[in-house]
Order: sequence, then structure tokens, then C-alpha cells
Amino acid sequence: MQGSISVTFTVINPLFTLTPSSATTGTTITVTGTGWSASDTFVTYSVTSVAPHDVLWDGSAARTCTVSGGSITGTCNFVVKSNAVGGTYTITATGSSGDSTTTTFIVLSSFSLNPNSGARLSSGTISGSGYQASTPDCSGAISGIPSPTFSAVTCAISTSGVLTGTYTVHGAAAFGGHTVTIAGGAVVQGSISVTFTVVFPTVTLTPSPATTGTLITVTGSGFSASDPVVTYYVISAAPHDVLWDGSATRSCTLAGGSITGCSFTVKSNAIGGTYTLRFTSAGTPPGELDTLFIVESSFALNPDSGARGFSGTISGSGYQASTPDCSAAIVGTPSPTFSAVTCAISTSGLLTGTYTVHLTAAFGPHTATIPEAPWCRDQSRSHSL
Repeated sequence: MQGSISVTFTVINPLFTLTPSSATTGTTITVTGTGWSASDTFVTYSVTSVAPHDVLWDGSAARTCTVSGGSITGTCNFVVKSNAVGGTYTITATGSSGDSTTTTFIVLSSFSLNPNSGARLSSGTISGSGYQASTPDCSGAISGIPSPTFSAVTCAISTSGVLTGTYTVHGAAAFGGHTVTIAGGAVVQGSISVTFTVVFPTVTLTPSPATTGTLITVTGSGFSASDPVVTYYVISAAPHDVLWDGSATRSCTLAGGSITGCSFTVKSNAIGGTYTLRFTSAGTPPGELDTLFIVESSFALNPDSGARGFSGTISGSGYQASTPDCSAAIVGTPSPTFSAVTCAISTSGLLTGTYTVHLTAAFGPHTATIPEAPWCRDQSRSHSL
């Protein structure tokens, strides 16, 4: 006989769980719980920590969740108020029968740049909330890597933990991603980092390649919003140094960092080949934005139809080497097409010549071709007999 037997019985402490248990302002927090008295029909909870950690949500200081069978049921939540001060809050929950428990919730600091990308010299705003100490100037707490990222930063944290400020992208900031960090005692987490992208400006020439006389539309984006114009000019060496008539330097209007209403016409005697155009603005120093453009050769018969024995002229432009006689380069298919051809290319890339239709040329379309050679890019034209 044992005389007596002992066992352990545990009185369960009620649980009041917040998910997530730490979050930034504006986050919806879900409330769950178990281990409450079977006689509880509701749980009332409120913040019991002292100022400045005494107001966590808007509205009534005390909130209620329904309890059934010892568990919190239904939808029970709250939203962290937009100007809740960062740090730790104590929340006390009490059941309708008098049982109670406490838990903690941490308001985290937030940090954002708007926009989070921009061209050199562009500006934006800095915002955040949930800071745990006010300061009239927190600009020194913000840094960017690689340096320099910003040329100017303003920053202040109010007594309610809300951060406001501005930034201006440095004129020499490296293109691509930068890590921007705010650090210090006011930041609940110690530091917060976000990514800011310095946008590389782009320019597009449409169409390219193109023949002489073509109107070329210039478009582009990613320039500083504060830049009024972008200037461009040809930097390639002779003979590919003059692409349009008039001033060697041209400009395009910028609006919001994008090129608007800009074009040029390829000059009639532009030499064929590749030209390098340089675009510059206040935020885009020379050498950082060079764009290629290709002048293609053109080839035409006038007229492009005629009877046997008929004669006409040959013309073209955009050739990249002069020659006093390019007649042997012009061939017709099916053969014979021409009985006589004259052809010359000037030092300005202009082709001139004549043709005479062969007396035995087959009736119907012929393809007259000047093939790719040192002086031209392959061109062909259909000639009907």
C-alpha cells in the first residue's frame, strides 16, 4: 500500500498573442489567444506602458475580443497608428472573469525614398515613421554607398516619431544601385537600408541606319528633371564628322527628364558609314552618353523602267569611299540587263552615272545591284523592261 500518490497539475496562464509581434506603422496586427477561463466571454486589452509608448492604435484606448471555450475567436485585430512612436509597448489583456496576462509589441522604424530612382541632380522626398527620438536634423545619419550618392539631404524627426526630408542626387553619382542607410539611436532597429538607383540616361535615334535625306527622330529619357536641354554633336573623325547641315552643335528640349520634339535630317552628301554622336547636359558630362548612327548607301535608277535600247541615269548617296569608275560593280539579273553603264562616286559619297538597256535584255523585271564594296553597303534595285 502506497499510503498516498501525488501528481502535478498546471494552471495554464492565458495566452494573448500578437502577429506579427513587431511591425512598422500602418500594419494590421492579428490578435489570437488560448488558455482563457471557460467562463470568459470576452477579453479587453489596452496599452499599459507609459508615454511616449502609451498610444498604439487610433480610437478607443481599450479594445475587445470575443472568447469562446477559452480561446479568442472571430476577427480580432488592430492597426498600428501612423504616428506611433518607435519602441516597445506593453499590452495588458483581461478576461471577463478577471484572469489576465501581458505581452509586448515593438513598433519598428521605417525609411523610404520617393522616388527610389532618379537621374543625377534630380530631387525627391524622404519619409519614415516609428522613430524613438525626435531630432530637428538627422541629415548626418543618412549615408549612401557607393559615395557620393546625394549632394544635399534634409531630415527631421518629429516628437511623434515621423521622419520627413528631401534629397538631391549628386551630379557625379555613379550610375546604378546605391545602398542608402539611416543609422543611429533614433532608429529602433539600429539602422535601415534601402536601394536607390541612379538612372543612366538613354538616347534613341529612329530610324538607324538610314539613308541621306531621312528625318531622324531623337528620343531619350533618364536625364535630370532640372535639366532644360540636352546638347549633341558629332565627335567621330573625318570623313564621318558632318551628319547634318547647319550648326555642328544642336540641342533638344527636356521635360521631366525626357527629350521632347527633337529631330535632324541626314544631309544629302553625308558620307556612308558610322558616326558617333555625343549627348551632354548639366547632369550628363561629356563622354558618358555617346550614341552611334549609321548612314546607309542608296542606289536608284531613273526611270526604273524602259524599253530595250533605252537610256537613263543612275544616282545614289551615302557611299563611304570615292572612285572614278564603279561601272563594273553594277550588275543586272537576269543577264544581260545593260549594254553600257557609267558610274562614279565623288569624295562626298554621291554616286552619279548612266545606263543603256541591252537590246537583248529579257522582258520583265531585272534586279540591278551594286554589291558591298569598300565604297558602299550592298544595295539592289528592281528594273522593269
